Amino acid sequence: MRTLRSAVAFGTRLVTGARPVVEEEAPVDGVAATVLDLPRQAVFFANHSSHLDFLTIWAVLPGGVRERVRPIAAADYWGSGVKGRLATALFHPYLVERGKGGAPVADRTHAPA
Repeated sequence: MRTLRSAVAFGTRLVTGARPVVEEEAPVDGVAATVLDLPRQAVFFANHSSHLDFLTIWAVLPGGVRERVRPIAAADYWGSGVKGRLATALFHPYLVERGKGGAPVADRTHAPA
């Protein structure tokens, strides 16, 4: 699966033209760090201009970081069919119900490890 993930990351970078740019002085808890020095838990986000947002961010991360990153995705879109099976196999997404009211994020006890 690691080889497939690497191929998907390479293909995404090739198609989108995305490339990693490491900010040398990115503050993490007030300390200068790089993406390679991230704490165990970190949040990456985009303005959601397409379904490629997660994939593009994920593709430019180093392989060791990519292995730990999980997308948060809408269950109604990514939770079933071929898309759902592919997303689950490659990314182990944390699926949330949208438009149901209540808490904005699903019960965290069901998040993949």
